[in-house]
Amino acid sequence: MKNKVLSFIYTIDEKINLEEITRINFLQKYLEENSLDNLVQVMIYVNSNKNIDFKNKIIKAFDKKIIILKDQENLKKAEFLYRYLQKIDSKYFKLIKAKDKIIFNWLKNLIYELTNTNVDLVQHSFYKKYKSGEQKYNKKRLGLLTYNTIFKTQKAIENKENLLKGVKHFEFQYIGMALGTDASWKNINIPYLIYNNILDKINKEKLNSKQKEKYWNSLLIIINFYNKNYKNLDKSYKPIFVKYMLNKRFFSSRKNYYKKIKKEIKVKNLKIKLWIIYMIFFKFNWLNY
Repeated sequence: MKNKVLSFIYTIDEKINLEEITRINFLQKYLEENSLDNLVQVMIYVNSNKNIDFKNKIIKAFDKKIIILKDQENLKKAEFLYRYLQKIDSKYFKLIKAKDKIIFNWLKNLIYELTNTNVDLVQHSFYKKYKSGEQKYNKKRLGLLTYNTIFKTQKAIENKENLLKGVKHFEFQYIGMALGTDASWKNINIPYLIYNNILDKINKEKLNSKQKEKYWNSLLIIINFYNKNYKNLDKSYKPIFVKYMLNKRFFSSRKNYYKKIKKEIKVKNLKIKLWIIYMIFFKFNWLNY
């Protein structure tokens, strides 16, 4: 039996800044001062083992009560989860980015809710922060996205073999689907998270054929997993992942992209086919990453 109710799991690298470090330390302090540290734990995976100096300095920067997961390899997020799921000493866990913010006033409500439920996936409302500084409240059920889903640890362990598929890109989107197979759901209106929708500055240099192939291969792995498992996913789930290559760095037109996607997605559900057409041609703009 797990000792705690919830683990907040951060994966960090050299991009982390002082404000984000302070925010994570303050979360740990808040938990202690409000007698929540016996129910909630903070865990950090430092995804930067190639830079030993950075790793040593960053570990010292965090509160000693925060659990730092160490590894000799520079693991991708899905690989990290596969290896360390057994070390998560809580009923549920939440993957979170350092740039996102937790609204402390909602934590007691959240813990109470998680204590009194037993579903595999808990989807929560949240605020999304934009470049303008505006924050928009969102309580729509978006489907297996890591930033608005809390995962039950035991169910994730049961599904962990799904994580070993070699996805090198778009893995934050893939993890939710991989862990959401044959899972029960619950939706809660507890907006404890401010999701930072501001993208980091991105190098927009042209991709060579090998780089494009790596992106495409990752998407193919996700598509093939979806083809095989879509009947075991929640009925409300849509293949949102196909939007992540809707980008002129990869395809010259929406039509060309649709032709390529159409060949790969084998799902015979007419509603899903129509949804993909709507998404590619009407819903989403070309992405800039």
